[in-house]
Amino acid sequence: SGSYFTIQGLHFQGGDLGVRVLVGNHITFTDNEIYETGNNALSMNSGNTDSFIIRNNHIHNTGLRTVGSTEGEGMYVGCNYANCIASNYLIEGNYIHHTRGTSAGGNDGIEVKTGSYNNIIRNNVIHDTNIGQQFPCIFVYGGGAGLNTVEGNAMWNCGEAIQVAADAIIRNNLILNSSIQGITAAPHGQVPTIKNVTIVNN
Repeated sequence: SGSYFTIQGLHFQGGDLGVRVLVGNHITFTDNEIYETGNNALSMNSGNTDSFIIRNNHIHNTGLRTVGSTEGEGMYVGCNYANCIASNYLIEGNYIHHTRGTSAGGNDGIEVKTGSYNNIIRNNVIHDTNIGQQFPCIFVYGGGAGLNTVEGNAMWNCGEAIQVAADAIIRNNLILNSSIQGITAAPHGQVPTIKNVTIVNN
């Protein structure tokens, strides 16, 4: 928990979760590596967070727990049912790959939960989010006070490359070899209506 600090140039190996931020604002997480985690790698799902910069990190080989089920999201941003909100993030230039999941919780590369808004996800490289389960490389739920933007990302070997329910701009992304679909715009149990979605120039 905290505000106005930087975590840079560190390696986080193993653990149930790699790194968890509880609450905070204006935190920069850059040039780090998170790998070989039992569950997901980088989690911001314990309380409200705002104005994070998550840049140039290498996240890989998640969800390795072998006892019981596991989720292996690369980044878990915000909370189910908007129980906490992540806002005004910049997530860029990260390399995320080989995420594993064995439960319905999933193994998305980057997952931005319901109610989180004004987040920019750009220029990331994400692949192989289809180990065990087949989940999106990027999933933005929407339902918040502003739009999320997903642009300029390169993705392959995903379940869907991008899944969106509402309140998002999806543009200028490169998508290859998705197992299910390239881009899915569909209702979700937490965001039942597709609205305010722009998909262009992918």
